Amino acid sequence: AMLERYILLCAQEIHGGLRDKPSKPRDFYHTCYNLSGLSVAQHCSNHVEEPDEGYGDTEQSMLAPTHPCYNIRVDRVADMLKMTWTNL
Repeated sequence: AMLERYILLCAQEIHGGLRDKPSKPRDFYHTCYNLSGLSVAQHCSNHVEEPDEGYGDTEQSMLAPTHPCYNIRVDRVADMLKMTWTNL
């Protein structure tokens, strides 16, 4: 929940993109890094905190689950693996 709040409140650049910290400019690396972190924060529970309903407008801020190794949506990884195994 805290990571999600930080990303949504501090890492967003007003003109788009995400940044490392409020004093830094936006860039592609930190945009990808923050979106990955936001997806993990929204979909992976550590069972330490109470379940969080999300932060802000969940219709606008909720991301699809991201695969931790491939850093793309989980459903796309499943499609990729299915296609790979059927073509062997």
